[in-house]
Amino acid sequence: MIKRILLSLFVAILSSYGAGHAANYTESIIPVDFTDISESGSPLYLGDDNVSGSIPIGFVFDFYGVRYSTLYVSSNGFLTFLPGQGSACCSGQPIPQAGYIKAFIAAAWTDLHPGRGGSVRFATTGAPGSRVFILMYLNVPHYSGGVASTFNIKLFEGTNRIETHIVTASTAGRTVTVGIENQDGSEGIQPTMDPPLSPTSPMPTRPSPRASRFMATITTSLRVRLTLTRQNSPTSAS
Repeated sequence: MIKRILLSLFVAILSSYGAGHAANYTESIIPVDFTDISESGSPLYLGDDNVSGSIPIGFVFDFYGVRYSTLYVSSNGFLTFLPGQGSACCSGQPIPQAGYIKAFIAAAWTDLHPGRGGSVRFATTGAPGSRVFILMYLNVPHYSGGVASTFNIKLFEGTNRIETHIVTASTAGRTVTVGIENQDGSEGIQPTMDPPLSPTSPMPTRPSPRASRFMATITTSLRVRLTLTRQNSPTSAS
């Protein structure tokens, strides 16, 4: 008798946001695609070193393995998904860094002052399943003066892609930080600016327009159950 073993494989995928979920981000340079939402966006009335109240994203967004539907905006050029974070005055910092602000996306983190001019607005655009949350800083001055900052942060539904689009930014003698950091400050990405935005740069600095895309490679734990079924077949006549 020839024993033929049939293998039945059942794979149960755990929730993407349960135990075993991990997200490793990679950064790439993309063309600048700034979106002006001056007419359609909702205004945020931020002064010096302010953080907004809870803002609806418009969809569920996965950031470092945690799902969020709301976020908070700092006057100083970044958003965070966690309540109770400070405005992070008065200069950008290295990423990652435990013990400081967490779960954030920075397009141009420095000492900005929307109360002196420009505008900060947000909007969610697109059809369900492919919506985009857009945060815009338009001609927002630095606290110390110099070139006003204009940039976007974009969050993409479904892909959980993150994009930062910088048109102008100014150091005015302070460090400008671009990048992302997770919920406990243990992981993050800080792209290199060209030219570097640091206190050693000429004041004011107007860097070349720059855009970054942050993509997450998701690793999801699998629970596998194997079922073995034996089936007997008659032996062929020789």
